[in-house]
Order: sequence, then structure tokens, then C-alpha cells
Amino acid sequence: MRNLPLSTMGKSHVADAFRFRDDTKGWTMPRVLADDSYPKMGSRRAGRRDALLGAGLVGSLPVAMLSTFWLLSPVSHSIFWALGLELAASATALGLLSLPWSRLSARWLLVFPAIVAVTLIGSASIDRAIASNYLGFITLSFLYIGLTQSRLVPLLALPIAGPVYLLSEVRVTPAIDVRLGIALIIWLLVGEVMADRSARSRKQTDLLAAQVSQDGLTGLMSRLGLFREIHRALNELDAMEGDSFLFLLDIDGFKSVNDTFGHPVGDEILIAFAQRIRDTIRSIDVAARLGGDEFAVLIRAANSGIARSLGARLVAAAAEPFDLPTGRVIVTASEGIVQLTQEKGTADILRDADVAMYEAKSNGRNRLAFFEPILQQQVASRSRLEAELHNAIEKEEFVLHWQPTVHIGTGRTVGVEALLRWRHPTRGMLFPVDFINVAEDTGLIVRLGKWVLEQACRQGSAWQPIDLGRQLTISVNVSPHQIIDGHLCGYVRNALAESGLPATALILEITERTLMVNSPSIHQQLDELKQIGARLAIDDFGTGYSSLAYLRSFPIDIVKIDQSFVASLDEDERAVALVRSIVSIAEALGLDTVAEGVETPSQLASLRRLGCQVAQGHLYSPALSAEALIHYLHTGETVVPAPL
Repeated sequence: MRNLPLSTMGKSHVADAFRFRDDTKGWTMPRVLADDSYPKMGSRRAGRRDALLGAGLVGSLPVAMLSTFWLLSPVSHSIFWALGLELAASATALGLLSLPWSRLSARWLLVFPAIVAVTLIGSASIDRAIASNYLGFITLSFLYIGLTQSRLVPLLALPIAGPVYLLSEVRVTPAIDVRLGIALIIWLLVGEVMADRSARSRKQTDLLAAQVSQDGLTGLMSRLGLFREIHRALNELDAMEGDSFLFLLDIDGFKSVNDTFGHPVGDEILIAFAQRIRDTIRSIDVAARLGGDEFAVLIRAANSGIARSLGARLVAAAAEPFDLPTGRVIVTASEGIVQLTQEKGTADILRDADVAMYEAKSNGRNRLAFFEPILQQQVASRSRLEAELHNAIEKEEFVLHWQPTVHIGTGRTVGVEALLRWRHPTRGMLFPVDFINVAEDTGLIVRLGKWVLEQACRQGSAWQPIDLGRQLTISVNVSPHQIIDGHLCGYVRNALAESGLPATALILEITERTLMVNSPSIHQQLDELKQIGARLAIDDFGTGYSSLAYLRSFPIDIVKIDQSFVASLDEDERAVALVRSIVSIAEALGLDTVAEGVETPSQLASLRRLGCQVAQGHLYSPALSAEALIHYLHTGETVVPAPL
């Protein structure tokens, strides 16, 4: 499982660039969001750096004035010489003002006024008139910078800078000649340039602020904005009526959608899902996108009942089909809910919501789960299971068990389904429900599925009857990840070639969830599997959307009726009607039907009356080890008669 602090968050984030440490809580959060009193980005504020800058400026002016008026002697030059030197001095000053002083640390800001004082003394050694204009240029430029960047700099500098400049003009150049006019023109030009730069800087700052607080794709609040809202909600818990809750939603199998349709289609789904969230939540609630396919909703003034009801509506909204220009796409979402308390910091709340979300995923996805302290232990167990799963593949701790499929009319075994088991060194025999979700989440299912396919073909080839007129089918379950991976056809070819199993004996069972992603890539792979000679079955038929469309659109050979319908045959007339409809449609399309989970003779009798052809379940046999299956086949395959 992924690391959980600030979790899922898995994905690299802007927040890391703004973190600071809070030792009392043991967590990090953005500095810019740590305090509700912080100024908005781009606003002017006086601080330590401004005080130092102002002090440096004010301190440098008397030094410059003394050096200009009393320490040096004036030098006479021609007007062209003076103008050239004045322009050079002004250009030098402009270069100095262009230095990135606003990005320097506070203690380095004193360097800039010192440089100004030194260059001013140097210019005064050439001509005091040039020095006076240079002094005026520096003074007005500093004042302009102060007015646009800080309230403190002009406040400190203006009382001294203004009189010093006027004194220099009167004392050094009593006749206000052409030099003052040139200086004024230069100051105006510099002011325009700096005003333009300042406007562009503010525009970029505002744009950055918008990007930081808002998700660029969906328009929802960003991760940093959500941090701020959670921090504010924690501060308002005592004053607010009702409780606050955080929902964390993750779209199930979203990577498969991106891999199948491409990222543009994935982005369309994210945008559409964001709009569904807006349409579902209340006006006082806050929705955010944390990144990737993760969303969050913060609700206030609520209780656990409101939270559960709203959470259920969000999960239902995600499960509604997305009708896009490229076709219909169906996804689901898992949701974790945690209540905000004073004992938890922002990162703790996000971590707990992530834990609850993974609990929902492990329970079958497309559902919600509230955080409970015991889930922390389950998270640790899941992490250990993930590590053990990697080792189990290396150490070959997996084994296949086999469940017979039986022809209802004759009672003869016509095939077997390969079912994966994990011989865990300490926990004993584990069933797929105990580890298959972890295998899919980590991507190990592709590697594991390849091993199952190879083993099933190898063992199935050895069990083929000597009677050439009869063939024992070998059914293998295929995960959606295996098809999306794109190498399934190659794996099937290799497994059949190495084992010698006839291609017509192999049945690949595909869930409806796989067919929900109606993409050209999946169509192509299924068509290629048919060309190889393998047969295709829809597993758990009837539990998803648009089931009849799958029978028409995909090259399916077999329909497996879900065990939930079979279990209800004895007590629910609607289940009988559904099974009758499925069997009738399959017959009309020339498809075989297999009923799963047959447990009682009365269920078998109902299936026979409804026209179902093949059944499997504990009524015939549970899943058997390879040795037990051989004994089962050699002892005549215990026949269970189907009552009339």
C-alpha cells in the first residue's frame, strides 16, 4: 500500500515547496497556509527586510551628501562631457536597481545601499553635478520601489531623501540647467519601465495565486486550498454548530481508463466527475481535487447521518455512466470519511480519510467507509500483505484448485475452472478474496495471471480424456488489468504451445467490468483470442450495466449466470424471471449458459426447467486440489440427478 501521511497524495505536489515543521503536532503543512492572518499573495507588507532596507537607504544618504558637498572639489568639463558622464551614471544606477534585491535575505539588503553610496562617491570625484543628479535618480527610484513594494521604505526615506536632493540641486548646481531636465526624463522613463515590470509581476503573482488555490483542470479547489479550509474548520469546531467531516474519493481503476482510452478521455471524466460533485454537495461544502483521480469534500455543520447520506450520493454519482464523444465509459469510486476533531492535525485527518478509503476499496470498491481506529491496524496488515505477496510469487507459494462444471442434463463433468489459492507460510490457505485486490492495486495481478494461465494449460493438457470425441474445458479467470496490459494474446499463445492444450479447450472468463470499458483495444484483443481458438465467457453476468449490449458487441461464447441470481431462485420470482430472460437471450444468440453457485437440488431443478445447460457449485463439488480432481474424474464423477 502507498505511504499514507499526506497520502495518496502519491502523486509529487506543490505543497512540498511550502512546508514548515510543527513539532507539537508532528506534521507538516504549507507555510503560507499555517495561519489565517497571513496576507494574500501579492499584497504589500512591512517586515524585517523592509526595515533593514529603509535603514540602509537612510544611512547611506548622509554619507553620500557629505562626500558630495564637503570632501570633494568640483571639476569643470564641457557640456558634452558632462552629459555623457551623466548618462553613464544613470545607466549604472539603472543596472543596480535591476538587481534581484527583493529575493535576497534580509541581512543582504544592506549591501545594495552601500553599493549605491560607493558609486555615488565615485561619480562625485568626477563631477559633483553628475553626483547630484545621480543622487536624485537613486532617491526617486528608491522611493518608487518603496511605494510599490513596501510601506516602510518611503516612510523612512522620504523625510531625508527629499531635502537632500533639493539641497544638492541648489548647493551644487544653483542654476537648474539641462542636467536636471535630462535627469527628469531618465526618471520618467525608468518609472515607466519599472511600472510595466511591476504590473507584469503582479499579474504573474495573481496567476500563480490562482493556480495554487484552484485546480487547473476541474476548477475545484486545489490541495493547498483544501489544507487552508481544513485548518480553518479545525479552528472553528468549538464555535460551529454540528460536526465537520472530510470525504476522500478515489476513482477505481482510473489508470485502466487512461491506458485504454488515453489521457484526454481520462481528463474528460475527471472534469465531468468534478461537476457531479458540485451538483451533489451543499452550498456550504467545499470540494477539491488533490491530484490525479483523487477528490476531497469538506462538509461543515453536519452529523454522521448527513455525512453518510451525502457520501452515498457521491459514490452513486461516480457510478453513473459517462457518455463521452468516444463512447460510454463506466467507472466507480471508493470513498473514505473521517470526522474532524481537535486532537488531529490536517495531515492526520487526510491520512485517516485515506485509510478509510482503502478500507472501502478492500471491501469491493464502489462504496464508502468511515474511519475507525482499528483500521490503522488493518492498514499495517495490508502493507505486510503487499510485501508478502511479492515474496510469494518468487517462492512459488501459489497453487491452483479446480471446480468441476457439470452438464445439467447428463450429470457428466464437461470442464473445470482453475481457482487460485495462496499457501501462506503462517496464515494457511488463503482465498483470492484475501489478496486479489492488493494484487490488482500493485499491478502484480498481471504477473500472477500469467502464472495461472501457464499452470492451468499445463495441468489441463494432462487431464484431457483419451476419448477423442470428448474434451474437458479449462476455464481461467482473466483480470481487466491483464487485458489492458496488452500482452494477454501473446501469453495465451505461448501457454498453449508449451502445454499442448488444444485452443478450443481453453475458456477465458472475463468480468463485465472489463467490457464496460468499450475500447477498440479491448475489441481487438478479444477478436485475436477468438482467432487463436479460445472461447470467451462473461463471468458474473447481469451484475453490471448494459449487459445485453455486451452480448451483441463482443465475441462472447458463454454466459455465466451470477450466483446471486441462482441463490434467490427458491424464494424470489424476480430472480426466476431474470434467469429465464438470460437463458432465452443466450439461446437466441447461440450462446451457452453456465449457472454459478448451485447449492441445492431445488436450485438445480429450477435451472433445468429454465433451460440452463451447465452448472457448477457445491452441490456437485467444491474446488478440489489437483490430486483430488484426478480421483474425482476417475471415480465416475459423482452424478447428481436433476429432479423433474
